[in-house]
Amino acid sequence: MFELPEELRLLKKAVREWALKRFDPQLALELEKREEFPFELWREANKLGFLNVRFPVEYGGQGMGLLADAIVTEELCRVDSTLGTAIVLGNFSSDCLMLFGSKEQKEKYLPKVTSGEWISGGAYTEPAHGSDITSLDTRAVKEGGYWVISGTKTFITNAPIANFFVVLCQTDPGAKHRGQTMFIVERGDPGVETTTIHGKRGIRCSLTGGGVVLRLQGARGQATRPSEQGLLPVHGVPRQEQDTDSRPSRGHSSRGLRHRLEVR
Repeated sequence: MFELPEELRLLKKAVREWALKRFDPQLALELEKREEFPFELWREANKLGFLNVRFPVEYGGQGMGLLADAIVTEELCRVDSTLGTAIVLGNFSSDCLMLFGSKEQKEKYLPKVTSGEWISGGAYTEPAHGSDITSLDTRAVKEGGYWVISGTKTFITNAPIANFFVVLCQTDPGAKHRGQTMFIVERGDPGVETTTIHGKRGIRCSLTGGGVVLRLQGARGQATRPSEQGLLPVHGVPRQEQDTDSRPSRGHSSRGLRHRLEVR
């Protein structure tokens, strides 16, 4: 029979005790109504080291791997799915950077994510294609040694609050999904605009929005870098992201099952 190592059992216990102490159902309801991100709880969870367990030690994480991260997510969402989901998605799409980013990119962005200084977002979905990322209208074209991005994204996790985004673009239209590349784009870069989607059916304090990249030209020192320095391979990322997205659901299901057994 599989048993968690002592280190993970202690992590599980610590996360659950903190969530039981700090997650207020009334606060969750109020944040849902106001469609506000739980910044205070997110910062506190980062300070306690709950949200960086899967990231490498050299970038400010704890290097404990995906199982530790799954435990954290499930325990948070088991106590309160609204607050837990919002908090764990604060570093959404940073896995893409961790897995495929250059050393320079990792050194610039990951420590800010693992310390709770910055929030990340992922821009994949498009209005005309939904979540079918095999077809993209957002283009990145190389002009004079720089990549110029133009297009529109929607349903971007953390769009209103993220400090930077991983944006999936078509760089080779003839190659379809094999001709796609991920770029890093920072909030405040010229040509980048974001909106907020209001009135979602649920998970409203995990903010979602749309984004318009009118025309963004990468320059040295900016987020979208010249030549190969700014490229992130897209292949191999979906499996990791799907696993990240499924962890809150396991926490929700566990709580629902427990409640069902109690009422019986």
